[in-house]
Amino acid sequence: MSAFAPLLISYLIGFLLMHLGVSHLPLKHKPILSFAVAGPLGFGIISLGIFGGYALHAPNGMLLLFTALILLIAWLLQKTFFSAAAENPFSFFSFMRPPLFLARDQRPFFILRLLCVIVFLFSLGIYLKSFLSITCLAPNGDWDARLFWNVKAKFYLRQPEVWSLMFSNVISWSHPDYPLLVPGTVAWGWNWAGHETLLWPALAAMVFSLSIVALVIWHLSVTRNFETGLIAGSFLLSIEFFQTWSASQYADIPQAFFFLAAALFLMHALKIKLSRLFLLAGVMTGFAAWTKNEGLFFVAWLWLTALLYRTKTWLASASERRELIFLLLGLLPALTAICLLKGIYAPHGDYLGSKRTLHDYAHLLFQSPENTRIIFAALKSYTFQTAEWRYLWHLGAAAIGVNLVRALHRKCWDETWIPVLLSVLILAGYVLVIHVTPHPVSWQIKASLTRLLMHTVPLVLIFAFEVLAPENLRPPAATLRQN
Repeated sequence: MSAFAPLLISYLIGFLLMHLGVSHLPLKHKPILSFAVAGPLGFGIISLGIFGGYALHAPNGMLLLFTALILLIAWLLQKTFFSAAAENPFSFFSFMRPPLFLARDQRPFFILRLLCVIVFLFSLGIYLKSFLSITCLAPNGDWDARLFWNVKAKFYLRQPEVWSLMFSNVISWSHPDYPLLVPGTVAWGWNWAGHETLLWPALAAMVFSLSIVALVIWHLSVTRNFETGLIAGSFLLSIEFFQTWSASQYADIPQAFFFLAAALFLMHALKIKLSRLFLLAGVMTGFAAWTKNEGLFFVAWLWLTALLYRTKTWLASASERRELIFLLLGLLPALTAICLLKGIYAPHGDYLGSKRTLHDYAHLLFQSPENTRIIFAALKSYTFQTAEWRYLWHLGAAAIGVNLVRALHRKCWDETWIPVLLSVLILAGYVLVIHVTPHPVSWQIKASLTRLLMHTVPLVLIFAFEVLAPENLRPPAATLRQN
């Protein structure tokens, strides 16, 4: 029970915040979206709260956090259930209930949905079996979890008075400047339990993984149909690398979640042009930067993508300027914490504060053709020639071709391109990072390239299924009820 109480609190905070964020917006299946985002959003907020509490007064850091959470939950409950304008947060049950009586011509569609549910549950069972097997073999997580993320969480738990020693160069092997969303999440469960329970980090890792699956299902249910969402979710659960990294307790699956969430909120924000969705896109982008250093690149990539879709009209009206402001406001909490972390607590890192000059970086980027050849050969090998991805990259390439033909025919570049555009920018950034790594390039590729590719897998997946799947499997007169 000590592991599930902090999980329930995290979900409660995240769900209520998401409900307020999307209530009365013209989005389908909003409670499913709220539930998909709730866990990671709650973890992100609490990890910021732990960092802020310890920075203010370390000996009472957790007391400050609990006080803030009680006030936040009280306010959220009041706004959700006692406000006159409140929207029912559980209205999605009408979407999940099958009708009692179906017209004869609609029964095949209901059977199709039932078969998709069965396939999804079967895939989920295989995934859970794999997750449990890997977790039992390595209950403390894999290498990075033991030496980076959980080490920082132990500083939060064991001696709060000297928590800032996690940033000491004496333990430089733990990368003192790494962001603290994952350590904060682990410390949240450990402080609640009062000890370093093995269950909590694994449970938190599973939450991030299944939240990606739920978000994939939600988006494709909105843009295509529920059946496509279930098949895409089943496909993701079957990817061997997804199963492996889900149970590793690394920060890469949380990173992939926030990349996906930010991209989806931006897509829907550009479609329906509502400031709250730009705010949510900013929040998710900020949490991506608070998860791993690679998320700082993503901040730039998301802004660039948003500006590309507003090239002609971004500042043409007050409403469009407000969208820009809300995107920035969403970023501020996490970016403020990152500035404190890297500017005050851990100013020395592998890249920032490494004492390498711009000339050094320029030499590594532009005067190392052999490294460039190795990196691009590895990208080709690790994507199109690796069966563990279940041919996802081939599917993505086919979707690019199909969508390109459609775009040329319609003379329109719509928001469906955002996931693939972000994926290309993300991978381009990683190519640059591998060029300037302080480690041997071949070692860096072997140690990290599969995990880095994992960051873009959900984006490529939703792009491929959104482009290649039919928009609706039922005739217009279908009697299956949807929310």
